[in-house]
Amino acid sequence: MSERVRKVSDEVTDPRFRFVRDHHIHQTTRQLMDEIFVTFHGADRSFVREFQTTGFSPRVLELA
Repeated sequence: MSERVRKVSDEVTDPRFRFVRDHHIHQTTRQLMDEIFVTFHGADRSFVREFQTTGFSPRVLELA
């Protein structure tokens, strides 16, 4: 994504997002997602916000 990604407050982030973001066991998962985001054309601001909050599962499927 060419725009800066805004971080969402942990108070509203999905617990599954925080687990993937923060836990060492998901390091490879995060690397893969970072690689996909570079070429993913559907990632607008709402996608990023929803990925971190209420739409985590659907957005993961969209990346897949």
